[in-house]
Amino acid sequence: MLKIYSNQDDKHSLLLTKQHSLQLELELNKSDKGHEWKSIGDKLYNFYLHTITNSTLLVSKEQYYYLETLIKNIKAKS
Repeated sequence: MLKIYSNQDDKHSLLLTKQHSLQLELELNKSDKGHEWKSIGDKLYNFYLHTITNSTLLVSKEQYYYLETLIKNIKAKS
């Protein structure tokens, strides 16, 4: 599992399976933030491919809530 949390609020976190990390990476790439937050997309994809060993992703508060919204949309489609 990949744990995503905000660097400003460690009370909330998102736990992603490898499949959800790939889906989130694809949604992020298609979004208006995809290019700006390329490093986040890269980490999500590398987690999916097993090429990173650190299973935590620290993001800004803005990024956290944006990713949380994308994840909710992905899960609603499932």
